[in-house]
Amino acid sequence: CEQHGIRVIIGVSWPDHVDFVNQEGLWDSCVEKLRAAVVTHRGHPAVMAYLVGNEISATLVRWLGPRKVKALLEELIEVGRGEDPQALFAYANYPSTEYLNPENADFIAYNVYLESDEDLSRYLARLQNIAGDKPLMISEFGADSCAMGLNDQARVIASGVDACIQGGIAGILVFAFTDEWHRGGVDVTGWEFGVVNRQREKKPAYNLLRSRFEAMKGGARAIRLSRAPKISVIICSYNGHATLSECL
Repeated sequence: CEQHGIRVIIGVSWPDHVDFVNQEGLWDSCVEKLRAAVVTHRGHPAVMAYLVGNEISATLVRWLGPRKVKALLEELIEVGRGEDPQALFAYANYPSTEYLNPENADFIAYNVYLESDEDLSRYLARLQNIAGDKPLMISEFGADSCAMGLNDQARVIASGVDACIQGGIAGILVFAFTDEWHRGGVDVTGWEFGVVNRQREKKPAYNLLRSRFEAMKGGARAIRLSRAPKISVIICSYNGHATLSECL
């Protein structure tokens, strides 16, 4: 990745789909797995950030308690930061648990799959409010060409990236490059989220996505917004009306 100029966000996988609090010794093994991943890649120039978890199910969060889960995610971030103080750390959240945001994360990351650019734009505005002063990253976004067809997949991905650009998102990761992927050593079939197929043949989404990512390389000036953003400036003043005009 370093040779090709690619920065990597490493997602550390651990048993976040089971009761990792009450099973004896399980949480300690999760912490050590995170620590080992950071130590292994510490200081590597291609590493951009670490995601200490990914989409812990809403049911499990409610069962264990949101405050408890949030505190444990913050513990993972502190463990990772202790091994590599220069790295960035966050948790890949999703809409079902949008209240679960570690206070010590360096940025806010959400996996969001919305096929309407209007719905996506509205939800991005909400997430910006949740993120507050921290950068907001969309850590997963995409569309399934198997379910909607190649052309509609291209339209959804292109309009989604445009919505993220116009919504001031710090970054967006499109899921996925290829239809060929696996989980737990088992090939995943029935989903085709890639911008290329299993034979690495380009889908219509490929060139639309490439054009937008190339525009991003040029910075904000290379991206044409459909309208200027609205900005509010609040000036707090006590009996200062006489000098307010001069101030402005």
